Amino acid sequence: NVLLVSDEIATMLYNMNRYNKSGEVPQLISIWSVDDIIINRKSETALLIKEPCLSIIGGTQPDVLADTFGSDYFMSSGFNQRWLFVYPDDIPPAMYSESKVDKEISDDWEVFINSLLDFDFEGNNYGTLYIRDEAKKLYIDYYNKLQLKKSASCGYMASVYAKLQIMVERWAGITHLFWNSDTVQIQPEEMDYSIRCMDYFERCAEKVYMKLTEAKEKPETKQLTKEQLIAMCYNSCEPKSKQGFADAIGVSRQLVSRAVNKYPMLRCCGCGNDLQDENEQDTVKESATV
Repeated sequence: NVLLVSDEIATMLYNMNRYNKSGEVPQLISIWSVDDIIINRKSETALLIKEPCLSIIGGTQPDVLADTFGSDYFMSSGFNQRWLFVYPDDIPPAMYSESKVDKEISDDWEVFINSLLDFDFEGNNYGTLYIRDEAKKLYIDYYNKLQLKKSASCGYMASVYAKLQIMVERWAGITHLFWNSDTVQIQPEEMDYSIRCMDYFERCAEKVYMKLTEAKEKPETKQLTKEQLIAMCYNSCEPKSKQGFADAIGVSRQLVSRAVNKYPMLRCCGCGNDLQDENEQDTVKESATV
């Protein structure tokens, strides 16, 4: 088991974001799925790493989130969806205070962390954990809820929900070990706690997705030239004479002719036929009146 801690996760992911064919991302995805790794180099003896376990913890600022995780490759390969993002809501800034964490709390936390570091996972027969009875009912309900969300969501978020269906089991196992239970069966309260944690990670994943999609460049709107605007209006309105149209908008008849000849098909979207019908109706009315 390996734990990688990076204060600036962007530094680690920068090169992977630039060079999609370098192989790190597919390998990390395989490690997440606990697939065996084979290292086979010509000059060295082949190595087999069975059931690798790599955890990565890091941080980044919201303003660089899109640069870190926003590439099309990261978003479409399933790489982003395997992260459990923590994205706190905006809160008022904390003012200066000299209050400290109670010593009793800090001492208890230190004992807890050290007990985890010293814990003998192999010696405590935690080879297999089971989800049964009430805990399994909670898991089934959560699984089905995510299935419904998957069917009504985009591909990115559907992939997030699929990963949460797996992560909730892993989280329940970790929770079980933290509570130092002497059984090999996940308890209902442990599964309930894990589901509530996944609900939080789901909300954070939605915030991250919104941040990433907002950063995508929108197509630049091309500004129409003066001739294009004249041709668009003329072709849509179909006036009786070019001279009358030119006088109405305050330009020369030559400019109108040049624009219409240059852009004969340019019309305002959805206006041409309606305006033409109105002109024809007006002509019929005038003829009837005469």
